[in-house]
This record gives sequence, C-alpha cells and structure tokens, in this order.
Amino acid sequence: MSQPYISGASSSLLKHFVDGFHHGITVTCPGFYGPQGRVILRLGIRNPDLINRLTDFRFGPHRITNF
Repeated sequence: MSQPYISGASSSLLKHFVDGFHHGITVTCPGFYGPQGRVILRLGIRNPDLINRLTDFRFGPHRITNF
C-alpha cells in the first residue's frame, strides 16, 4: 500500500492564478474503482467512509476542492 503525501505548488507559479481561479486541495487515489469508493466484483471497500470524511477535511483555512 502506498503512503499519503503532500506536495505544494510553487509560489512563483501561484501568483499567476489569483482572480477567477478556485484555490484548494486536490486529492487523488492510486487506483480507479476501489479507491474511489466503487465496489468491483466481489471485493469490498477497504474504507467505505473515506469519501464522506474527505468532504469534511480541513487543514487550517484550506479544504478539499477537487477529487
């Protein structure tokens, strides 16, 4: 299983994306069906509450805006 990690955007790049852009955290999963909460074949979901928990996630003033 891969470990979660965080990566920040370059401040020199971010200054070009101010007006008219949404700012927030993007979350992605290593996989397709299962990690996105979809049941495939007969395998169950390892963490069925993950997507609901991500909607409540906050890190200071930041929240997840893209999944």
